[in-house]
Amino acid sequence: MSNARNHHYISQFYLRGFTKSGKSKEKIFVFDKHEQSFFASSPKNVGSKRDFNRISLEGKENILEEQLAELEGLLAPIFKKTIDIRKFPNDEDLYGILTFISMLAIKNPVVRHQFDDFLKTIADRFMTMTLMSEERYLDQCRQAGIPEEKIVPYEQEKEFFNDKTRYTIYVNQEIHAFGESGVIEHLTNLLCHRNWFLLVTDDDNAEFITSDFPVSLTSKNKRTGIQGVGFGHSDSEVFFPLSKNLALLGVFEESEHDKVIYVPEKNVTMLNKMTYAFSNRQIYASKKSFLNNVI
Repeated sequence: MSNARNHHYISQFYLRGFTKSGKSKEKIFVFDKHEQSFFASSPKNVGSKRDFNRISLEGKENILEEQLAELEGLLAPIFKKTIDIRKFPNDEDLYGILTFISMLAIKNPVVRHQFDDFLKTIADRFMTMTLMSEERYLDQCRQAGIPEEKIVPYEQEKEFFNDKTRYTIYVNQEIHAFGESGVIEHLTNLLCHRNWFLLVTDDDNAEFITSDFPVSLTSKNKRTGIQGVGFGHSDSEVFFPLSKNLALLGVFEESEHDKVIYVPEKNVTMLNKMTYAFSNRQIYASKKSFLNNVI
């Protein structure tokens, strides 16, 4: 059983596809948007967060991390095969890749933070409504099964709630860990309804980059961000860099294009800028020069 505490939300096998050779010891170039700085790193040391998948189940704290490691063991060969042969994946392999895309889109610190804020807002509004009157407050306490002698006096509870410096609301890690699995399955099925194309660049001067949030969802008419666009919207595109030379593009409409499309340098740069725009903090590439082109 693994007791690893450094959990990757961007898989190491995936990041290796953006190094020069793809080998485990190879370095990847990183640009940190917050620090406005470059550095070289092993894929092992980026795209991770301490205890990201850890749960409070005694003796099985890392069970989710171990299950994800098993899944990555199945997905890594699919990526390697696709990268090696540069052909559009078969249905089974495509489903595996789309599952991985869904995982990256959902199991991410940015998404968790947004979900935390949403739940905290709901909790705050619920308590605000509960404390609108003493009668409502007491009724809610009784419905919750709190014995009369243990109910905190109304004015005391209201004073405590209104002083935000006295408490902090935390979202239990298990809410994320177990809630995400159902969302990932739903998103994968939704992605399966898109028409996918494999984008290929053979030019050493034009390589795809990736990031700590590598799934870009945009409107076909306005490539400015995710706001107002959903994965089920008919006029949206999903772009995902598979490796430094391959990427996937998913749309809903039918197309007579070949499933494999060779992309010129100017288009690669445009797609890299989109990856940069959707990144949270870090962008990854095999060469520093490819990062310079999008900053």
